[in-house]
Amino acid sequence: MNLDKNKRKYCNLIHLKSDPMVSNLLETETSIVLYKRDMECYFIACEMMSEVDQILAVIDTSKNNGFCINTKELRPYLPGMEDAFECWNYLYEKDSIDFEVRDDVEIRELDDSYYDFVLEHYHGYDDPNYIQSRLASGNLWGVFKEDVCMGFIGYHDEGSMGLLVILDQYKRLGLGTYMEKYLIDKTLKQGRLPFAQVHPDNVASKNLQEKLGLKEDQNIVTWGNG
Repeated sequence: MNLDKNKRKYCNLIHLKSDPMVSNLLETETSIVLYKRDMECYFIACEMMSEVDQILAVIDTSKNNGFCINTKELRPYLPGMEDAFECWNYLYEKDSIDFEVRDDVEIRELDDSYYDFVLEHYHGYDDPNYIQSRLASGNLWGVFKEDVCMGFIGYHDEGSMGLLVILDQYKRLGLGTYMEKYLIDKTLKQGRLPFAQVHPDNVASKNLQEKLGLKEDQNIVTWGNG
């Protein structure tokens, strides 16, 4: 499946294809099924619903696997979609970003000692083990002033940018913009696509993505647990 023909729609899948923890279970000209082993999650896209049987033949619905689908028409065929989370892909399409290091703050990788801090302030995920995994894998960065952490940002386990939190008392200092620019710059230097996934009703996050030049794709991406 030529995912590059619509990078905004399939940026999450493009990133996963180069992940060593991902198995490619099925790929035709119009469908793809990837399985990320460390997440126990299937990532699926299908442009021809006549291939549904082929897709179902390579997935295991008997276990509590997760599903992330770029094709909403697949929802009736998969378990755990009743309370699914919906989002849009936002992709940064340029080759570089104007990121300048500020001299009034410092960005540092967060370690396990910040577990309680992150857990207290990040409310986008209700699994404490997830926060632990982000810290243990070196995928969270904080913005500091005089050893005080004012907020943080990181990569989700499937590669999207997110987990952005700026504490209330430090808002309106441009830190959210600064932190996401930092992560976009880091992602580009790694040769990867900088992308985020945002709920359609999250106006503040959508505004930030648009301000930074990320382009939205209004195709619904759906996350569910089998």
